[in-house]
Amino acid sequence: MIKEDIITQIAADTMTRKVLVEEVVNSFLDNIEKAMVNGDNVIIRGFGTFQTTERKAKVGRNIKAGIPVRIPAHIEPVFKPSEALKKKVYREV
Repeated sequence: MIKEDIITQIAADTMTRKVLVEEVVNSFLDNIEKAMVNGDNVIIRGFGTFQTTERKAKVGRNIKAGIPVRIPAHIEPVFKPSEALKKKVYREV
């Protein structure tokens, strides 16, 4: 499912114009992005937490060339699903 599919589904579920739903979805995502850039966590109960985590510098390997590559310390975004979401999605394969 892509963003456009989500917008279409929400518009159908709420009987709201797609243009309005798109503005709301874009604003929602922009606000999550701004919070994470500022180092804040975004917690949505029953869904999960958007947060950042700090990774230490390390040495990786370029597989094609076989040479070591230095990977600098960095901050990256992480999503941790809630227990409720995990239970809904969980199934044995």
